[in-house]
Amino acid sequence: MSVILGMISFSLISQESKYLGTEPNITHEELLQKATKMDFKSDVFKAIYHDSKNTYYALLTEKISSRYEKIKLLEKISTDKSLVNIGASPTSTYSLFLVNNSLGKSETEIEQLVYNLIDQVNTEAMQINEEQQQQWLLKNDKYSGSK
Repeated sequence: MSVILGMISFSLISQESKYLGTEPNITHEELLQKATKMDFKSDVFKAIYHDSKNTYYALLTEKISSRYEKIKLLEKISTDKSLVNIGASPTSTYSLFLVNNSLGKSETEIEQLVYNLIDQVNTEAMQINEEQQQQWLLKNDKYSGSK
């Protein structure tokens, strides 16, 4: 039994090191501090930190107008294979994501991807009324805590 647990533990450590750079681990709180220091005046989404393995991004969630749009955007981002949610919430000021540098995606590509998703969400929001948005939220809002 201890051999199996040791193998599982070693496997988890190996997997974790695959995604971490050689720098000391950066904490969620440190990433939030970096996001707070960035100038988001004309942006909603931008890169906030790089290490040898990942590029970290922040979405200024409070700039997105409605809960429907926030949830819909987080859902669309979650379907992308390059962006990894590392702390996204419609109620927090910033939602955090990372992209593994081995994917070869530039900051511009990732930012354009997210801005395209924002445009899609805005278009979808304009095509349905408030009641339809609320109905969608009742079925799809995994952040509401009522499920």
